[in-house]
Amino acid sequence: MKPQVQDWHDPAAVVDWLETHAQANPGRPGQLAMVLTLLGQVQAQGLRLLDLGCGDGVVSEMALTQLPGSVVVGVDLSPPMLATAEARLASYAGRYTLYRRALADPSPLADQPPFDAAIGVQSIHHLDGAGKAALFRWVADHLRPGGLLLLSDRVRLPDAALFPYFQALHDAYQQDHGAAPSPAGYGYAAHRRALELRADVPDTVEDQLAWMRAAGFGPVDCFYRQTERAIFGGLKQPLAPADQPLPGDDSAALVSHDNAANGMF
Repeated sequence: MKPQVQDWHDPAAVVDWLETHAQANPGRPGQLAMVLTLLGQVQAQGLRLLDLGCGDGVVSEMALTQLPGSVVVGVDLSPPMLATAEARLASYAGRYTLYRRALADPSPLADQPPFDAAIGVQSIHHLDGAGKAALFRWVADHLRPGGLLLLSDRVRLPDAALFPYFQALHDAYQQDHGAAPSPAGYGYAAHRRALELRADVPDTVEDQLAWMRAAGFGPVDCFYRQTERAIFGGLKQPLAPADQPLPGDDSAALVSHDNAANGMF
């Protein structure tokens, strides 16, 4: 049986996806809020953001609204998605540009200066491992030194023995948020089959962080994970030794023997 690949060129299929996809991930609003929080740490004003697989422009709109003076460049291959994004972002004229191109396209993004940050929200899992590694190298070429690559995406659950534990957490989370848990009898084989039918090819967080390092990113890490959803990424080139404060960080003076027990973590 051929995979039931979503036809992103079909306007009706895109409308159906836009109306139904949030039901499968009730944590999406919180995850998007985390993405915006992390982007806010990159640059206080005038952030230049590259949105990889921008889709209908909802995340680009959040960035333009919540990050003062930000500019967004979105890339996506789907004409119906780009048309929806164009309509959504119309009120931000002069602060956004949309390109129709595949994430696997290796050609440079013409006439664009380096970006401060790049994000991929539920888009990178459509690429296989080699495609992800190539994309990370391409992104590194388009970011300024110290720029952030941040992904919020589906990740691979590779171990059948651990799958029931992840599934138990997933089902509890779904029920806590009023969403449907896994169907009765659903197991690792069904999970892998569902990925195959959707033509999804998620990879582990660990593999993707390794590919980021190989692409030229210095400090990389996972910021958040809820079963197969994760937020992870890193900075192009380290700004300081990994275990040393950044220049200008005088915060050590705030900590005394009396309050050292009340650390951030």
